[in-house]
Amino acid sequence: MPTKGRASAGPNSTSYDNPPSGRAANWVLPGALALVFASVALLGPGWDASAAPVAALALGGPLVAWSLYARRPDPARLAMLLIGAVPLAALLVSSLLATNPSASLFGFLTQRTGWITWFALYAWFWASVLHGGRDALDRVGVVLAVALAAAALYGIFSGAPDPTAWSDKPSGLFSNAITFGQVMLLGLGVSAYIALSRSSFAWRVAGGAAGAICLVGILVSRSRGSWIGLVAAVAVVPLLFWPEGSKGYRPWLRLGSVLVVALIALGLLFGYVTSVGAFGPDVYASVDSLFSQRLGIWRSALLDISRHPLLGRGPAQFTAFAMLDVDANLWPQGPMTFAPHSSPLEFLVAGGLLLAAAAAFTLWQWREWPAKVLSKARGNPARVALLSALLGYAVATLFSWVDALGALAAAALLGLLAGDASSEPILTKKGPRKRPKKRKPAPVPALTTTVAVVAVASTVALTAAVMPSAAGEFLIRSASPGSDGHIATLRDGAIRLRDAEAAMQYVNICLDKSAEADGSQWRDRAREALDMLGRETRWHAGLAYANADMSSADLETDPAGASSRLLAAIQAGREAAPGSMMWDYFELLYSADTGDPQRSAELAGRILALPQMPNVRVAVEQLREGKKGG
Repeated sequence: MPTKGRASAGPNSTSYDNPPSGRAANWVLPGALALVFASVALLGPGWDASAAPVAALALGGPLVAWSLYARRPDPARLAMLLIGAVPLAALLVSSLLATNPSASLFGFLTQRTGWITWFALYAWFWASVLHGGRDALDRVGVVLAVALAAAALYGIFSGAPDPTAWSDKPSGLFSNAITFGQVMLLGLGVSAYIALSRSSFAWRVAGGAAGAICLVGILVSRSRGSWIGLVAAVAVVPLLFWPEGSKGYRPWLRLGSVLVVALIALGLLFGYVTSVGAFGPDVYASVDSLFSQRLGIWRSALLDISRHPLLGRGPAQFTAFAMLDVDANLWPQGPMTFAPHSSPLEFLVAGGLLLAAAAAFTLWQWREWPAKVLSKARGNPARVALLSALLGYAVATLFSWVDALGALAAAALLGLLAGDASSEPILTKKGPRKRPKKRKPAPVPALTTTVAVVAVASTVALTAAVMPSAAGEFLIRSASPGSDGHIATLRDGAIRLRDAEAAMQYVNICLDKSAEADGSQWRDRAREALDMLGRETRWHAGLAYANADMSSADLETDPAGASSRLLAAIQAGREAAPGSMMWDYFELLYSADTGDPQRSAELAGRILALPQMPNVRVAVEQLREGKKGG
């Protein structure tokens, strides 16, 4: 008999086997997920990048152990799950052989590409597969719908509470509007799943209301990647409703109609944004500059991949110097550093071709799961809504990074769908039938098992080894910004561990404090950190810029020392981010100080020929008029 409160129509509306562990056991997985979301909500905006991996890692281990005890998977299923650790082992190798291993290990906990984060997500996927079933999927859907609808309401009505936000886009409880829009895509999918899978009118109204709230959240986020993901989710729906073996022109006509409508809607949306200035007057000045910043970041990422193709640079060790081809009015505070803003590029930068090959190996071994998931979702409106939202979320991450909290929810949903797809139905439309006899598990290749076991063992071992560094990074995030403990921890990470990201934060704090009364000692501390880092400035454009900026300001007080430091910073910056015109500007300051009029004229002419850099052009004109330092 169908379960009360659920719709029983549809080809895939049967219930699935669950171990006789009691009703309370079915709430273990959704309850743990609710705890993760609650921890982020209690800590406040911006903690989704650090609190989510910590809570997921703390709960993921016991959850996997309990799921293994409750499910007792056969050896073939266990081997398939162990294979998932192969990419983690590849990322481990890339980290140990990266340009700066200690810096990579130090920053892993709060970074999206950090393997501790992905180990936590892998643990949740594992537990979800073992716990898979219709009941678990329904309960996790309810938890996610409630949590994400509440987060959407907070984001819609709070605007951008983070004072460091670079625009007025709402971010809610998340670190930025991009993350907010991506996670709302998942909220829309699970809300639609609840509305379409329940027969109760109250459940359907609640699911529809939650979905409407999440849809508004996607629209007000003004995240281009999330909008494209929404269009992709809508466009894929006809494919998931396409009956197997159907022929003729009607399916193609239906698919084409949806795609045309989706493209028209996307065009109108972008037209509205660029015509009425929905992004705000200080963000994008013209249609031409709408995508130039993102394209510049991608070019920098591709250049970095070409420099480290095999092993990558290591997780969280890439920053793009994206000043070239971007309107300077967009960044009035000067050049900034960015992540690659694309999940495939981010992974290639972190682990190189080794990580790509390991991921391809795992996906090939898991190739049967997607087919089974699609087979169960085809023609089932509830499953179609959920799966299309997951696909839309994946498309959105192509144009931006993968957030820890959104990835955690996606990993849980994908794991439940994969586990449900490999479950045997014990109820049919005709009523109960006998439980099928257990088949003898297929033999697992010895090489595959060996590789998987070694990958899991090495990953767990390194997790224990770097937990002290991870705890130190967590203390950095939890300390009050600017406090003595926070500054001391940053200095330790910058100088002792030679972590470029910690150094960047430390130098910025020192420079901010140097503007206060009696702040000369802070400027000396910033210079000390940059001098001790030495070679690291050659692969970190932000540090090279800070060094050049500080040295150029010291040209009048210490001409000899500042000139040599400035020239070294310019050379380091050109190695880290070749092609940026900011190095020409700093060299112009150097040439003006050393009295090389020919080189100064050449550099000034090159800078003035770039119309998209008005603030730097003003500075160059001031130099020509003899007002050095502008």
